[in-house]
Amino acid sequence: MYWSAPVVDARGTKNLPGRKSDVQECQCIRKLDIYGLLRDCFQLPAAIRAIRTLWRSRQRWVTEAGRTIQQMQKALIGMNVQLANALNDITDKTGLAIMRAIVEGERNPWKLAALRDVRVQATEEEIAHSLAGNWRPDVLFELKQLLD
Repeated sequence: MYWSAPVVDARGTKNLPGRKSDVQECQCIRKLDIYGLLRDCFQLPAAIRAIRTLWRSRQRWVTEAGRTIQQMQKALIGMNVQLANALNDITDKTGLAIMRAIVEGERNPWKLAALRDVRVQATEEEIAHSLAGNWRPDVLFELKQLLD
């Protein structure tokens, strides 16, 4: 026969006198519960726990996205491609289009600069100059993994 105990507030047991082994402490806590001297621990409702889980998951994804963007910038800099100097955000429409084209094998800076969105303030010439780099296969592989 198993005894099912509620979740109790640990503050009710931490100041008990004496040094006890785990078995003695369990017996003592059981007696305190039988006598009704332990307070139940506050438990959040299931709906709030579900929202908290989703919120923490969202925070983790946002953090991972920020880290991924930094790694993409580091990969580009490792190939001496200074795309961040021409574009404010490398993860906007133009930046992603250029990086996807680079990963797919396009190396001509003028063809890459032609992927520029009309709303980008930098000219095609500025973008083309920032895309002159050395294309290392290992860093290209890393950039492909980050884009995926």
